[in-house]
Amino acid sequence: MLLKAQGRKAIMMKLARRFKMAAATGEYFANHEWQFGVSELTALRDDVATTCDGKAFFLWPEFDWDSYIGAYMLGIRRFILKDSVESLPTARNKLNR
Repeated sequence: MLLKAQGRKAIMMKLARRFKMAAATGEYFANHEWQFGVSELTALRDDVATTCDGKAFFLWPEFDWDSYIGAYMLGIRRFILKDSVESLPTARNKLNR
């Protein structure tokens, strides 16, 4: 703010503003307790396995965490931080340095 008052360019203001926006977006999810149970799905799987052909009713999907995390991070970057897709190679170069 001091640089802005002096008429000079505020170097870290955009980064600080984006960080604050990202933190505020995730604040609700970080401050609340989340419990996910699988007891109903486990019971359904056991019931299907004993009464039907388990291969016809596959309930445990293969999940690729690497592609999920990649898409998740790209979504945060694009929709929350409002970065364009064109800025991605530049950001990767900075990260590698």
